[in-house]
Amino acid sequence: MERLFDSMAFAGELRAKLAERAPLSGRSAAIEAGVSNATFSRALSGEPNLSHESYLRLKNWIDGAKEERRAA
Repeated sequence: MERLFDSMAFAGELRAKLAERAPLSGRSAAIEAGVSNATFSRALSGEPNLSHESYLRLKNWIDGAKEERRAA
């Protein structure tokens, strides 16, 4: 089965966005993204077994953070 995304690269994107949003905690970011704290933690550590829905929620959170900075 082909993977939907590169989990390690995606983890790097998440870490970068979380760092840019400091002092936002991982728990608060998970709430904003609409995923559980455990799912956010798995994504941050690069685990490849995220559901497609979780991946899309997290990707939208990352992209939303980009849009907020452009609007500011």
